[in-house]
This record gives sequence, C-alpha cells and structure tokens, in this order.
Amino acid sequence: MTESTATTSVRSFQDPAALAAQQDFFVRFLDVVHALPATQTTHQRVTALLAPHDGQVILDVGCGTGSFAGELAPRVGPSGRVVGLDQSETLLAVADERWRSASLPLEFVVGDAQDLPFADATFDGCHTERVLQYLVDPVQGLAEMVRVTKPGGRIVASDVDWETLVHDLPGIDRDLQRRTVRALSESMEEGWMGRQLRRRFLEVGLQDVTCDGIALIYTDPATPELLGLTGAVARHRERGVITNAEAEVLLQATAASCAADQFFFSTTLFTVSGRTP
Repeated sequence: MTESTATTSVRSFQDPAALAAQQDFFVRFLDVVHALPATQTTHQRVTALLAPHDGQVILDVGCGTGSFAGELAPRVGPSGRVVGLDQSETLLAVADERWRSASLPLEFVVGDAQDLPFADATFDGCHTERVLQYLVDPVQGLAEMVRVTKPGGRIVASDVDWETLVHDLPGIDRDLQRRTVRALSESMEEGWMGRQLRRRFLEVGLQDVTCDGIALIYTDPATPELLGLTGAVARHRERGVITNAEAEVLLQATAASCAADQFFFSTTLFTVSGRTP
C-alpha cells in the first residue's frame, strides 16, 4: 500500500484537487463498488423506478465515470438523452473516454449538485447515488433535483448510512469498533444520510415516496486499501478517537483477516424514490 493511497478516503470526492492527484485510486473505487452484486441489484431497482423509455431526458447527478448513465442511455433511444453531471472534471474525462465511441444519447456536464446548471422542468427523471452524504446542504441538492424535473417525474436517490457499518474483527474490543464506526460516520458531511432520505424526500414535497435498502458487502482482501481504511484509522488516531496502541491493534487485526481470507465489511445502501408534484 502506498503512502498516498493509505491516507486517501472516499470523503476526498469533495476535493477536486485530491481527485485529480489520485485519479487511479478513485476510478478503481468507483469501478469496484459499481461491480458489487448489491450495487447491480440497486441499479436494476432504480431503472425500474425511473421507467425510462424512448424520448425521455434523464439526469444522473454525481455520475462519476458514467457507469450507470451509460447503462441507462440505450433505454431512452436516439430521440432521448441521458445527462451525467459531476463536479469533477477528472472523473468526467474518464467518463467521456469510456463512452465516446458508444454512439449513445449521452452527455457529460461539469456542475454543482447544489446549483444545477439547468432550467426548471428540464428532465423527465433524475437519479443520484452516494452523493448527498457529501453535500454541505443535501436538502438544497434535493430541492435542485425537484426544480429541474418535470411535474410527475420520478426522482431516485441511493445513499449509505455509515453507522450501519459492520466490520468483522475477531478479538477486537466492541467498544473500540463502535468508536471507529461513529468517527467514520462523523467524518462525512452527513454520515446518516441513508436513514434520512425518506424524510428529506417528504420535506421537499415529493409524492408517492418509496423506500428500500440493501447491504453492500465487501469480502475482497484488497478492500482496506480500496476504501482507505488504513488512512481512516490514522485520522481517528490523530483526532484522539483512538490511542496509538488501539490503532495498531486495528491495523493488525485487519491485516490478519485479509491474510486469512476472512475479511468482511458491510454498509447499508438505502434507495428512496418520489414523484414531483
């Protein structure tokens, strides 16, 4: 594990400079999460909720490298369009390279999820995944999606609740594990976004609101590097959440579980949908 990777966290998605400096890390992270069976199941559910068809225009907020936007584009046909928006020019450059030759009705736009660069009632539907937790004002982000979606259009959001995190580390004091979970949750702008999604949808006036969830499960020994868990332990130690000795115990236990191919790490991803009035 390189030093730069060890200190990287998924929270750095908020930092365009960090994304540009460590592009490979973040692209690999997005690709691995996209390939998880639970993510694929979630995307099937999202697609069913959006019910895209020929001629529709759909917005994917925080599209990253465009994986889901590219899968959605064939469903709107040549007369429709899928627009992928992200604040990161770095990730959008990867998206453009990956999808340029696909001849799909697909467009990528740089923009802020809290100030969408589109006119009112532009889109037939809107989607966002694992984005609201990073926003300074997630309610404003939702309100913007409502604004740019046509009346009766469907908005679908999926997000993690970080205090649903479970990490199997045999022999480690449970209080220590609970403290690290809480610290990781509090390092996000809103680590409880998953549990708040339904309420937030209702607060911005969305109707016909539905809610379900699924566990994102990681068992690959490469996961600690992929998710920046070593860096998270270092930050917990720097903040005084854990001691130097406790940090070393956590790192050793994680390494041992990976070496024995017993690694288990999971969070819950909630998906909520609603219709604009």
